[in-house]
Amino acid sequence: NSLLGALGGGSPADAAAGGTLSITATNGARIPADGFSSVSASATASTASGGATADGGTILFDANNGTLEFLDSMFVDANGVGNSNSDPNNPQRGRGTGGSVTFRVRGAGGVMTLEDVFADANGSVEFDIEGGGIEPVGEGGNGFGGQITFDLLDGTFTADDLNLGSDGSGGPGGSAAFVVPDIAVAPFAGPSPSGLIPGGIVTAFALPVDPAARGGDGFGGTVVFNLDLGTGSAIVANLSVTANGFGGNGAVGDADLGLGAGDGGDGFGGTATFNAISGTLDVTNTLSVSAAGNDNLFSAQGGIGFGADGGNGGNGFGGDATFNLDGTATITATDLIVDTTGYGGSGGDGRQSFSGTFDGGPGGNGGTGTGGNAVFNNNNGTLAFATLTVTAEGQGGQGGSNLG
Repeated sequence: NSLLGALGGGSPADAAAGGTLSITATNGARIPADGFSSVSASATASTASGGATADGGTILFDANNGTLEFLDSMFVDANGVGNSNSDPNNPQRGRGTGGSVTFRVRGAGGVMTLEDVFADANGSVEFDIEGGGIEPVGEGGNGFGGQITFDLLDGTFTADDLNLGSDGSGGPGGSAAFVVPDIAVAPFAGPSPSGLIPGGIVTAFALPVDPAARGGDGFGGTVVFNLDLGTGSAIVANLSVTANGFGGNGAVGDADLGLGAGDGGDGFGGTATFNAISGTLDVTNTLSVSAAGNDNLFSAQGGIGFGADGGNGGNGFGGDATFNLDGTATITATDLIVDTTGYGGSGGDGRQSFSGTFDGGPGGNGGTGTGGNAVFNNNNGTLAFATLTVTAEGQGGQGGSNLG
C-alpha cells in the first residue's frame, strides 16, 4: 500500500501510488495459503489540501506449470482512492484511478485453487472526517476504474465465488457560501413596495443550485475473463465480471450558511468481457457480466436543499458488456446475465432550512439513464443455462419534491 507518492496533486504529499506485487509458482512449485488472505497494492491519498490523487498499483498471480492454492477467502485490491479538495482557493480536484490485477494459469501443470475471491481495481474519491479529513469544497473529483485480466490458458482452475470489479466512483461535491443579498435574509422595513400587502414582509427565498457543488464523475474500467484451457477444465460457483461507473452525490445545501445544493455527477460504464474459446467451465449458479452506469440506489443523487433548491440527479450511461462463446469451449451455468443499464440519479428535495427562516425551493430533476451495449454471442461451442437475461435499458431517476 501507499500513502505517499509522486503522481498528480498539488504537491507530492497530495498524491499516492501503489507498488507492484507478484506471486508466481513455476516448474512444479507449490504455494499454499490455508487461512484468510489479503493482497493489496492500493494507494490512498494522505491529504485533501488541494485535491489529492491516487493511482493503484499492479498485482500478478501466475501459476505457470506450478500450483497456487488459497483455501480461504481472499481480498485482492489495487485501488486508487483520492481525497476531495478542501481548499476553496485551489481549483485542483481529487482523482482516484484503479491499478491492474492479473490472474493467470498456464502450462499443462498449472493449477490454481481459490475459495471466495474479491478482486478490485477501483478508482474513487472520498473524504473521511473521522480520519482527519475536511469537508470537500467545489466539484467532486473523478474516479476511474483500472484493469483486471483473468487468463485461464491451460491447466486446471477451481474457485467458489469469483468477483472481479473495476469500478469508478466520483467524489461528493462541496458547496461554498453564496453572497446572499440582504433582502433575502431580513424583513422589509418601511413602506411596502408596490404589489405587497401593507405591513407585509419580504419572504426569504430559496438559494439556487450551486454549479460548483456538483458530484464528480465515475468511469468504469476494463475487466476481461479469458477461457482458453484447451482440454482443461474450470469449476466456479459464481462468476461476476463488472466495470461499473458511479457518479458522486451533489452537495447538501444549507441556506442558513449560504450554501446551495449541488447536482449529482454522471456515471459511465466501462468494458466487461467474457471470452470462451476452449476448455470447459462449469458455473454452478450465476455468471454475470456488467458495465452499468450508476445504480438505482445511492449514486449520482442531487443534494437536498435546506432552504435551497434541490440538486438535479446525475446521468447514467451504460458501457459495453460482452459474452463471447466462439470456439470449442463448453459453458454451463444456471443463470447468465449481461447488463449495461444506465440509471439516472434521484433529484434532491427542497426543504425548510434548519432555522425556519428559509422555505425550500423546488426539488431537483431526476437524471437521465441511457443503456449501453449488451452483447451475447453464441457462435461456436456448447452452452447450457436455465435463464438468460441481456439488458441494455435506460432508467431515469426520480425527481425531488418540495417538502416545506
